[in-house]
Amino acid sequence: MSLDPYSELPPIRVTTHRFPLSTLTVAQGTRVKFESAAPFTPVYVQHQLGKKGAEYYDNRVKGKFLNLDKSIKESRVVQLAKERLARREKDAQRRSARKLGASLPEVKGLWTLDQKDAQWSVFLPIHRLWLGYMVELLNLPARPAASTTKHRMPPATDMQGKLVKADFHGCIITVRKAKNPFLVGRSGIVIHETENTFKVITRKDRIKVLPKHNSIFVFSIPLYGPPPVDEDGIELKSDTPEPEIEFELYGNQFCYRSSDRANRKFKHKETIELL
Repeated sequence: MSLDPYSELPPIRVTTHRFPLSTLTVAQGTRVKFESAAPFTPVYVQHQLGKKGAEYYDNRVKGKFLNLDKSIKESRVVQLAKERLARREKDAQRRSARKLGASLPEVKGLWTLDQKDAQWSVFLPIHRLWLGYMVELLNLPARPAASTTKHRMPPATDMQGKLVKADFHGCIITVRKAKNPFLVGRSGIVIHETENTFKVITRKDRIKVLPKHNSIFVFSIPLYGPPPVDEDGIELKSDTPEPEIEFELYGNQFCYRSSDRANRKFKHKETIELL
């Protein structure tokens, strides 16, 4: 049996959704327009529910909005979980906005110092404040009223435990030994301390970065605190030299940030520094 693809199509049979069902035969080439004297919804409801279909339709369906989409309502437990998650994310964003990370200050330029402000005289008052801070931290004795040749030194064991947790911003440090010989003798006021470096301002108003690794630093603190000054803030020179306490700082054992050292527990142990 052969099929001619160009032959005329048979008449189209259209089924109308009315109750009872009826069929309609439409000739080819004519347009079909669907009209219904009775709407589909009331006819369908009455057909399904029988005699009470018209009453149900008038009371529950007619004039009301019917949502035909399937909407899944979340349970109360799921809603509470989503609310808790949203609060946690909001709190995390608030906390992260208030604290600065390790790299964010460098990106924002918070540790960048203008050359006009990089002066020894500008940071010298900070050094004097640091000396007063160390006097209180180490509980150094008060300055005697009269000059004396006998000076009472505080116990070294008490000072060591406090020095490892102290803040060194404002301290004048000097490189005594270093694996790099070009670093030996460099000195300055600490203006910024990181985990591995000291950034200092020298007497020539230059900023230098001193690495802690493979370096031994030295700094001194007056036994009786900072010397007195006049009204203009200039130190008063005395005939007798001021007694000082000198400390050595091993950079290999000091590779921590100042905030980390304040909360860290250090154990006393012997070390051998080979430079």
